[in-house]
Amino acid sequence: MEKLRTDLIALAATPSIGLVKIETALSVLKDVAPTEETRGGFLNETEARRFLGGVSRSTLHAYRHRGLASLKLGPGKGARRVFAQKELIRFAEKEASMN
Repeated sequence: MEKLRTDLIALAATPSIGLVKIETALSVLKDVAPTEETRGGFLNETEARRFLGGVSRSTLHAYRHRGLASLKLGPGKGARRVFAQKELIRFAEKEASMN
């Protein structure tokens, strides 16, 4: 058990492991149950913000203006916006490579 723990910590400290992979691993380790909104690989705004490391609503809005794709479900101001998990990963990796 201790060897597995040590290996996991060493892997997380490796520069080639991206933030998205670490966040995903943490959610698995914390046993976060998927919700109705996450079925099909889509996350609602709150889940997308959490997935990206707990960014604020304004940061997520800025990401959308920088190219993060989303889908608007429904008409008008009451519409919900969802994000494909694959798109969140793509965007995060692109942003990380620019820094």
